Amino acid sequence: MKRLLLAWCLLLAGIVCIAQSERVSAFWQSRDSNYNISISSAASYSGPGDVVSGWSAWYGVRAFSQTLAKAGATTTPVMDVLGVTTTTSCTIYLKGNGTGGLDFSTAGSGGTGHQCLLGATTFCTVTNSSCTVSKMYDQTVGLNCASGTTCNVAQGTTADQPTLIMPGSCSYPNSASIPCLQSTSASINLVGSNSFTPNGAEQMTLSAVGNRSAGTGAVAAFIGVNGSHQAINSPATANKWGINVATLAEVPSTANDATWHAANAVMKAGTNNDILNIDGTETTGTETPDTVAGFPRFTYGVASTTILAAEGGFLDNFYATQTQRTNVCANQAAYYGTAVGTYC
Repeated sequence: MKRLLLAWCLLLAGIVCIAQSERVSAFWQSRDSNYNISISSAASYSGPGDVVSGWSAWYGVRAFSQTLAKAGATTTPVMDVLGVTTTTSCTIYLKGNGTGGLDFSTAGSGGTGHQCLLGATTFCTVTNSSCTVSKMYDQTVGLNCASGTTCNVAQGTTADQPTLIMPGSCSYPNSASIPCLQSTSASINLVGSNSFTPNGAEQMTLSAVGNRSAGTGAVAAFIGVNGSHQAINSPATANKWGINVATLAEVPSTANDATWHAANAVMKAGTNNDILNIDGTETTGTETPDTVAGFPRFTYGVASTTILAAEGGFLDNFYATQTQRTNVCANQAAYYGTAVGTYC
């Protein structure tokens, strides 16, 4: 009997050791194919594409999905940046090591003429005094824009490109390792070169993480499907965000200025079917979205106002449930910090 008890104790000790040294992961598959959640007992990366499937386009300063996060170095391009001193360009990729972060250190990480020979940090802070963002890649690679093209967004005029704010200077709640994009005037924006036509069903889901850090100008869009239509934005009122369904800043919702927020919205025809979820708190409105073709935009600025953007995306012909909206919010909060999506 004593030997049996000793054997059980040794077995239990082994299990404890394994549990402490190995990550144990699982995946929950919902009957709703647009709602899947990665579950892990340790810090296993999960992106918006792992929470809800079927995105039409998505841009951001992290990996869209766990698959892309683990794809390997210099595999998934995130943005092209332009050095303001040398006017040469550099492509910044995902690290590809499973963390979901961007690679600022790999030598020769890409760009025209491989100008990032010493890594993006050196390129944007030593070789150049700073960098602007000339292009954000649609990480879904969904070919959902006109003629089956990817919905990348770009800006060819240097003066109208958002500034790349380097890791450590974006004031995220819990991380100094994440960059962001800054816009300070109405002309600063990234816009698609290929148009997107919403489905005739007139329903849409949008998502963004952003911060109106100074000023109270009416920001046209943190993310917009048709310019400033079908967009998440902020009105010319302090501490408010809203959504564009057909006109500016409908469904005004409380969102303190100079604070990062997770915003997830849905819109379709019908009473109170327009819903904006800010950090887990929902506000409703009524308006019918249009189906006019337009050009996707990311970080669409306004005069005398500074906005910071981290990510944005949309799902056409899809109306996310409250549970799905909350879970995308929670995913954003987990990555950027608990103050983002405090009540998710």
